Amino acid sequence: MNTTCVLENKSSTRISELRDLLGHDVLLLPCEGKKPDGKWKHLTIEAMNDPRYLQALATGNVGVALGARSGGLCVVDFDADGEDGKFLALNPEIADTLRTHGNRGSSFWLRIVGEYPASKKLKAGGRDLGEWRANGNQSIIAGLHPTTGQPYQFLNEAQPVEIPFGRIVWPDGVPHFANAASQNSTTKTTSISQRLNYSITQSLCKQSNLSENDIVKQCLATDVHTSNPKLFALARGVLTLERQRGEQLSDADLKRIFGKWHCVSLPHLRPDQTREKYFAEFLEACDCAERPLDENVLALAWEQVKIAPLPESAAQFKSSAGKTLVSLCWQLQLLAGDREFFLSCYSAAPLLKMSVAHAAGLMRKMVRKKILRIVEHWRKGRATRYRFISKKKSKPIIL
Repeated sequence: MNTTCVLENKSSTRISELRDLLGHDVLLLPCEGKKPDGKWKHLTIEAMNDPRYLQALATGNVGVALGARSGGLCVVDFDADGEDGKFLALNPEIADTLRTHGNRGSSFWLRIVGEYPASKKLKAGGRDLGEWRANGNQSIIAGLHPTTGQPYQFLNEAQPVEIPFGRIVWPDGVPHFANAASQNSTTKTTSISQRLNYSITQSLCKQSNLSENDIVKQCLATDVHTSNPKLFALARGVLTLERQRGEQLSDADLKRIFGKWHCVSLPHLRPDQTREKYFAEFLEACDCAERPLDENVLALAWEQVKIAPLPESAAQFKSSAGKTLVSLCWQLQLLAGDREFFLSCYSAAPLLKMSVAHAAGLMRKMVRKKILRIVEHWRKGRATRYRFISKKKSKPIIL
């Protein structure tokens, strides 16, 4: 085989690997340096079925059309040194996402669920931090950087994390995105508060018994971006059924429940992902799930916060919000007993009537003040686990 054939085979393999990594609904672009090679905004995903187009991708740099052309794949690009690290600290939920590096900073690749804003420069305090790239933009994913002449690097080679835009926490000073996405985020926050306060009897597991069909119906996937959280909810449904029956479900039970879910959810699942892979994800979720589907421990802890005295550690905060958050964590620890507990800043923020960024900052401060200790850092499908550090023992208030 001559040298030209070898290079062509390597390039073809590279395109195949990029599609497996990013998804087969992503439009790749042949580029020269940082710019696409010719006009591209008329192209659709159908171009990826054209052998001649794929051949053009096999040479030079490879870009990715962002936003709607690629199933909601977007990029948060940081050019200022150190800002990407700060962004990651604010957003531990995306620690496992694809992250690339060209010359300065790095780029976070995210598959956005639902609405998201137009592309926009990221600025704070008069400084240019980077860019939010979505519809109409593209980013280079592979090839040589035109300034350094060095290959683009994968700092974290993983599939892009799926996340609603409203859950992204932005650095201090970055203006809020005034668009439908942020409005949807506000609406979602309100609905969370309403749901938590709707009826404490729901969180105390006083619902009538749920059947397998009831649980499957509650956990159906509604589009390709909801399969992971829905499978985790289904795993929590397994815990509900086990509690109701007073025994552990068998492997045959799990296969039957998953089969019902997969059959009805199939129109909304990824065509390139097999049934076996979805089943493996379901079994992994069953290993991670700790609370039944019809149990809301956060709502129960919040009700206890309203009537219980503040723990001593709350005195380390001057603000009422900080004191309340310490109390909420204390009640969660009491309910968890000897085990660690978890609390997402996205869930705490609406209860405390503050921004997610503020809640995240208070949580980090509690760790620095040694009120909380991180037992297990966030990873995909499992929130950060904490343990409340206190010398004084207490008992939970039973409502």
